[in-house]
Amino acid sequence: MTAAATKARSAKKKQPRALWNGSVVFGEVAVPVSVQVARQREDVSFVLLHRGCGARIVQPKRCSRHNRSVKPSEIVKGFEFATGHYVEIEDSDLASGDEAKTILLDRFVPPDERLLLHVDSTYYLAPRGGEGDAAAYALLLAALGSEQLAGLGAIVMYGREYACAVYPLAGVLCLSTLFLSADVRSTVPIRRALKAAPERELLLARKFVAGQSREFNPKLLRSGHGKRIRALIEGKVRDGRGLVEAPGASPLDLEKALRESLKLAARKRGSK
Repeated sequence: MTAAATKARSAKKKQPRALWNGSVVFGEVAVPVSVQVARQREDVSFVLLHRGCGARIVQPKRCSRHNRSVKPSEIVKGFEFATGHYVEIEDSDLASGDEAKTILLDRFVPPDERLLLHVDSTYYLAPRGGEGDAAAYALLLAALGSEQLAGLGAIVMYGREYACAVYPLAGVLCLSTLFLSADVRSTVPIRRALKAAPERELLLARKFVAGQSREFNPKLLRSGHGKRIRALIEGKVRDGRGLVEAPGASPLDLEKALRESLKLAARKRGSK
């Protein structure tokens, strides 16, 4: 394999997996895009263990009537339209053909705080296809950026439809799925309880806020909870507190386990 081919293969491996492939349509222009994850939470995850014996707790999908595990092919979505009565909904019922692979932008709005209140999950939109498709992507990016607008539409993912907004951010197009109006609670009860701030205290508060203002840097964002949990885990492993062995597990090499734990923590710090 040539050096160029090896480099291309390596670059392909680093590309994030596309969650959805389709087109963003505005007017008569269709922009082929893929939806990619924009954020990934770095956090500590746990498994469930049987206290005492150390075996993992498994949660098979079981039929409550037949009391047996069921295969994914045996499972169908159901909507309870009356107590104990369901209608079965197939994925094919929810969306079909071109509709499921098209985001039609038919309204454009300023991305103000009202829109931000409705944002659920955010993804990157990456251009897909040849040079002409990349040019169409750049056209939509430039048009929305110059007008400072977000396009509103809908996208079908994971078998359901979401309202969505497409907008430029950090030099690319982003897509945010949106909560509907009925899903967002009113702020009226909170605002009714507020009182006007006294002018003297307001001036002091404004002075403090202005004095602490800085240009936003994502690296300044932090959460101590994950670090505390990791420190707790490393301390328990080091001291041998709360350690259990799953049935059939190989003997524990404590020194090796600690070294692997430290390497993992260093990799996580290096990726931030």
